[in-house]
Amino acid sequence: MMPIESFRRYRKIDLIAILVLAILWAIITSIVNIPNNQLSFMLVLFITTMFMAFTAFFIRKIGAVSLFYLLGAIITIPFNNLGGLGLYKIPILLMVGIIFELFFLLLKIEIKNIPLDVILGAAFSMASIPWIMFLLLVTEQTKNIMPSVWNFALTAFIIGVMGATVMFLIWYNIKGLKPIIKFEYSV
Repeated sequence: MMPIESFRRYRKIDLIAILVLAILWAIITSIVNIPNNQLSFMLVLFITTMFMAFTAFFIRKIGAVSLFYLLGAIITIPFNNLGGLGLYKIPILLMVGIIFELFFLLLKIEIKNIPLDVILGAAFSMASIPWIMFLLLVTEQTKNIMPSVWNFALTAFIIGVMGATVMFLIWYNIKGLKPIIKFEYSV
């Protein structure tokens, strides 16, 4: 069952929090990806998953993650934080956010207090990144890279599970802190 709080209107403080998270994500991922190699790219995916899961836990409204991704993509167009995608970041990250939102909205499963909707949503949305990139950037040269796309998707899926699980463990320990409770109940 979907919680009714997921459909409440956004407060100004929610939008400010999403913008601050998007700016922090943009700065951190741009710095981490300075070496611009595969390891730094995988680390950027891990950090992205953590920010996505934190946004879902913190805001707890439908569309928050998609809005986070949209703002993050717009902010980072000139930066090389996701493999130099440029303007393609906007549709790619927006589609990834929508995939997460679908899992978050429809799956609402918890096993022993573990939110599988966020973990599976993060995993499948991360795994969709190579497929969306492949579909948007397909050329004659990229048609022979299907095994690489499968490998990248599997790796991104595992990174999504790991990042969302780590963020859940962090969230489980900080959700009772005074600033977070104050944010939740502010008007």
